[in-house]
Amino acid sequence: MKIPKVILFDFDGTLFDSWPAIYASLRQTFADYGLDVPDEAVGKAALADGAKLEVIVRRLHPALPEAEIPAWVTHWRAYYKSEGHLLARPFPGMVEVLARLAAAGLRLTVASNKEQRALNQALEAHGLAQYLDLAGGVTLGGPTKPEAAFFNAHFSGLDAVFRREELLVVGDSEVDAVFARAIGAGFCHAAYGYGRLERCREIGVDLHLEALAELPLVLGLVEGP
Repeated sequence: MKIPKVILFDFDGTLFDSWPAIYASLRQTFADYGLDVPDEAVGKAALADGAKLEVIVRRLHPALPEAEIPAWVTHWRAYYKSEGHLLARPFPGMVEVLARLAAAGLRLTVASNKEQRALNQALEAHGLAQYLDLAGGVTLGGPTKPEAAFFNAHFSGLDAVFRREELLVVGDSEVDAVFARAIGAGFCHAAYGYGRLERCREIGVDLHLEALAELPLVLGLVEGP
């Protein structure tokens, strides 16, 4: 595919290794409700497809009444924002990749199912705003990936400048792959994240990364060794 003009990055599992932060928040939430903490492998499997937090809670606690899920989500997010987020780390080379892409003239954005305030907090804490044009996260009652409405809510201004085929979604999960197809963008799978490559391939993968640092090379912005 041609070099894209706009990149929509997923956050968890694509730009940041957030699993330690996510699992710490999962453990604390279950413990605070007096329940046994799910095994780490079970927890990771529950979020492998990139589902929103409400779905992950339902998978990990099937007996939880539907009416109680919002309270769990609020509790989980509160711990993540106060303490859990400190355990999240950028994947190797992340800042260098963003700087190189921005210097090449690409428009960079983040499209995440992370709660908007937590997303903003993470981006500001790591000084990434200088590289990003937009950052869209989840708001109360708002749409989530993979809905095309999520794009319309956060990134509709791009349509006035770019064609959809000039957009590339970079993410690790099935939700990212479906989102890319829903908005008519290309999809680059981040195999180093938490998702399942075989499921993403069934949906459609245009480019493939084994490490985030490979992205400039995969896009043809730099020459290989």
